[in-house]
Amino acid sequence: MTSSDEEVVQSTLDTNLSYRVSILHSLLGKLTTRIYASCGLTSHQWKVLSILYNWPPMPAVRITSLVTLDKAAISRGVSGLLRLKLARRYLDNASGMIFIEITDAGRASYRAMAIEMGNLQRELLANVQSARQKLFFETVRELEHRLRAATGATPLDTVRGRSGKMHGSRTSPPMKTTARKAKARMAGS
Repeated sequence: MTSSDEEVVQSTLDTNLSYRVSILHSLLGKLTTRIYASCGLTSHQWKVLSILYNWPPMPAVRITSLVTLDKAAISRGVSGLLRLKLARRYLDNASGMIFIEITDAGRASYRAMAIEMGNLQRELLANVQSARQKLFFETVRELEHRLRAATGATPLDTVRGRSGKMHGSRTSPPMKTTARKAKARMAGS
C-alpha cells in the first residue's frame, strides 16, 4: 500500500466531501423548510419556483437540468405552483412547446421567502470574514463546475449568462409533442 492509499483509508468523515455536504444540506434544509412551508409550499415547489424566478420561461423538461429533482417531482412541483397560481403554462407558438413561467404572485412570494433565506444565511455566516465567505462560494462554484463536467450535466454558464438571460444559441431540448397536441393539453387544463 502506498502512502497516498494509506491517507485515503485513514480519511475521516471530517474530510469526506460527500458526507460533509450531505450533512450541511440536511441541517440547512431543516431551517429553510420552515420558510417555504410557512408559505404553503413543498420542497419541490420551492425548488421549481426558485428556477422559474431566476431563469426565463422554459419547458418543464429543461428544469431537470437545473435542479436535483426527477421528472415526476418536477411535475408535482409545477402542478402545485399552477394550482397556487404562482406559475402559469402557455404555448410558445414559435416552438410549439408548452412553457412554464412565474406569475407576479409567484415573484412576490419568492422575493418574500428569499429575504428570509438571505437573513438566515447572514446569521449563519455572521462570524465568517467576508474574504473567507467569498473564497467559500468560489470554491463551491468551482466544485459544481467540475462535477457537472465529470457527470455530463449541463454547465450552468451555457444555460444562463451572468445577466440571467438565456443565451440565444442555446435552444430547449425537443419535446415529443406537436403544436396541436400542446394546444389540446392547454385546453384541458
